Amino acid sequence: MYTVIINDLQVEAVIGHYEHERQKAQPLRVDLELGVDFSAVFGSDNLAHTVDYADMSEQVTLFCKASQFCLLETLVGALMRHLFARYPIESVQITVYKPHALTNGLAAIRCYRHRSQLVPAQSDQQK
Repeated sequence: MYTVIINDLQVEAVIGHYEHERQKAQPLRVDLELGVDFSAVFGSDNLAHTVDYADMSEQVTLFCKASQFCLLETLVGALMRHLFARYPIESVQITVYKPHALTNGLAAIRCYRHRSQLVPAQSDQQK
């Protein structure tokens, strides 16, 4: 298992519990650590056998921009499910920083999951 790291991805999202947070998109910073099996790419040198960092960065950006969660925790869980569904990754650690959440510090949520630990969304559980 190898780790792909994408750090300090700048995204925007409507995120927050308070009314003033729901008025417009806020900046977020995203760090990703992805557990990937590189064994197929070693012999092929082919992008199709690994994770395309540019595509993943674009998907994270688009996903966050389209989201409108109240809680950062919910955004992280939904983003995690999205990445597992779209990419051949075995594990993911996501850290999402919300720079404007505190006036005297930097708030963030970090979550790690292996594919086998993925929890379905509440809407998936109700189907």
